[in-house]
Amino acid sequence: MTRPFVKWAGGKYRLADKLIPFISKDFNPSKNRYFEPMVGSGGFFFRYAPKNAYLSDVNSKLIDTYKTVKDDRMFEELLGLLRAFERSPHTKDSFLRIREEFNKEGLHELETASYFIYLNKMCFNGLYRENSKGHFNVPMGDKREFVVDESNLRNVNKMLQNVDIRCHGFEDCIDHLSAGDFVYLDPPYIPKDPLSFTKYSKNDFGKKQHEELSIFCDKVHSKGAFFMLSNSDTDLTNDLYMKEGRFKNKFLVSRTIASKAKNRTKAKEVIITNYKGS
Repeated sequence: MTRPFVKWAGGKYRLADKLIPFISKDFNPSKNRYFEPMVGSGGFFFRYAPKNAYLSDVNSKLIDTYKTVKDDRMFEELLGLLRAFERSPHTKDSFLRIREEFNKEGLHELETASYFIYLNKMCFNGLYRENSKGHFNVPMGDKREFVVDESNLRNVNKMLQNVDIRCHGFEDCIDHLSAGDFVYLDPPYIPKDPLSFTKYSKNDFGKKQHEELSIFCDKVHSKGAFFMLSNSDTDLTNDLYMKEGRFKNKFLVSRTIASKAKNRTKAKEVIITNYKGS
């Protein structure tokens, strides 16, 4: 089974089996397209494995990496670059050197993809965070060995062949949608305390962006398409996303805090749709 090739905060690969049954029964994946406008690691996409998909994200380096893994002309060269990392010693200095290279302008897609995959595996907790200049600034994690998962990367390469991959914000998906398509939305989660929105990049996703996303959901509905949105179960989530003609399902998930597996807590999450669930 094909797995995500990068880690991402809030990735849905493990949770996907709980979410898949809530996909609209009227969505026909053999006829219509699956959209994921905030793809991140693509956890839901890889678990659901639709044949006809449109993946996008505002993170240009992430999208360059997806495109490179998909491109048969560059894929073998990418594996060669990753194998070179695999053979090299891993120290704090080498990590910082690669991170500095990654943050330079004008990189070739192959360089971007190899650095992205390396840094994602070797940085702290697979986190992607940028400073105000748009530079990746996550420190090195505990790993001291980089291993190329060639088998899974080859599976990803094959799975992406019939997938449209674009770099843009979620709003720009609307012109590509048709009636009957399905859109899965996985924005940054709303915190219990609205004052504590976490900033992971120079393009912050706060209350204003959630308001815009709710409007986007209206546009998806007006197109005759289906949407499912994941988020935390908070009062603000309800205020922003619950409108007439929308439906909510609640469930509990295990969430690790303080980066320690022993510190797990049950968190309340919701999915919001424009159709009744199963």
